[in-house]
Amino acid sequence: MNILILSDSTGHTAQAVAVAATSLFPENAVDFRIKRIPYVTDEKKLIEILENINPEDTLILYTIVTSQLRSLLKDEVEKRSIKAVDVLGQTIDAIKTFTRQSPIEKPGILHKLDTMYFSRVEAIEFAVRCDDGRANLGDLLKADLILIGVSRTSKTPLSMYMAHQGYKVANIPLVLGIEPPSILFDLPKEKIIGLTIEPNALAAIRAKRLEKMGITGMKAYMDIRFVEEELLFAKNIMKRIGCKVVDATNKAVEETATEILNILSNNKIS
Repeated sequence: MNILILSDSTGHTAQAVAVAATSLFPENAVDFRIKRIPYVTDEKKLIEILENINPEDTLILYTIVTSQLRSLLKDEVEKRSIKAVDVLGQTIDAIKTFTRQSPIEKPGILHKLDTMYFSRVEAIEFAVRCDDGRANLGDLLKADLILIGVSRTSKTPLSMYMAHQGYKVANIPLVLGIEPPSILFDLPKEKIIGLTIEPNALAAIRAKRLEKMGITGMKAYMDIRFVEEELLFAKNIMKRIGCKVVDATNKAVEETATEILNILSNNKIS
């Protein structure tokens, strides 16, 4: 089956929909071939494309912002019995009816959305790759933010949450008695955030985590004296780096993330 993406912008929006939709079907059940034709902005080019389509094996997905070109496409595919799906049309029409406002018919706006979407995807992939100390030197240099802290201080959830906002985040665990990567002391301290938590709260979180996983024999991991020593070690590392420290005790991920973003924003202003 051929899926043809037509757009008066980049076509990445419709392509993302096509990829997501086809991935729901069993592998090898259908041979999907996705082709994207971007920047279809004039009627002549549109007609030429449609003339070369076989209605028996091709589905069109399109994002055409300009109403005149979109109307022409609808008329032409109906005449030629070509199956076509307007990816944004129904949503735009529904919003138009609800708000009684007309949309801006400017193809470049979709390109901005495409750019934002793929920027978030890239940030999420970055966060996954750079989770739990796996970032290499190049990654740490590219990162918008580096989170450091002992185990169970919400480093990974925060990394993923902020990645969905488009930030490239790496996180590095601080382990008692082990010196962190030396690069941390050379990077701009403004892009490093230390995470801390009250000892009793951290011990409780760890105990609950071990119980949930059915793990026994790791009493030191949740022992309050060990936890206090670990947090003190981490505090000293953060002090040496000179980074800001955020207390995540009893805070939702969203709340902690907002605090971190405020710090980053203030750093840029100053």
